[in-house]
Amino acid sequence: MKDNVCINFAKSILEIVFVQFPHLCLYKGMLDFFVSEEVDTIGIFPSGKMILNEKWFSSLSVEDAKFIVMHEIMHLAFLTHKRCKEESDKELVNFAHDLVINYMLCEEFNFDYPPASGVYIGDVFEDYKKLDISLENIFLLLKERQIDPKKNINNGSTLFHALK
Repeated sequence: MKDNVCINFAKSILEIVFVQFPHLCLYKGMLDFFVSEEVDTIGIFPSGKMILNEKWFSSLSVEDAKFIVMHEIMHLAFLTHKRCKEESDKELVNFAHDLVINYMLCEEFNFDYPPASGVYIGDVFEDYKKLDISLENIFLLLKERQIDPKKNINNGSTLFHALK
């Protein structure tokens, strides 16, 4: 029964996102929410299936939940799942895109940091304001600087491993 409360909260957040960002309505028909304890936070499959940790997602404020749902939709919009060339790079590609998407959304929503312990580009790259902040560039810099996403994430914010 509690699953329904969480899913209804997620759907209400999605409606707020669509009102504020109508161009994202393109994804409306493909998005669906499921609750699972198998993920620590949230993740999205290429199909639009969004998987939520009920306890974690239900604890978010409306503003934080809006940011996070937008973040997941941006993974679809930017084709994160399709832009990885090598299977072994999937986690790093997802991490790079998490950094790029969170940077963009922090700018858009005027957040100093992504909510719910999301990864922040300034915590990974001290010189981020001088960088070309694109998936490809951030991915290459992560590889060059040998940055391991497992050592640079907070509280399971990179979920690609759960979404294989």
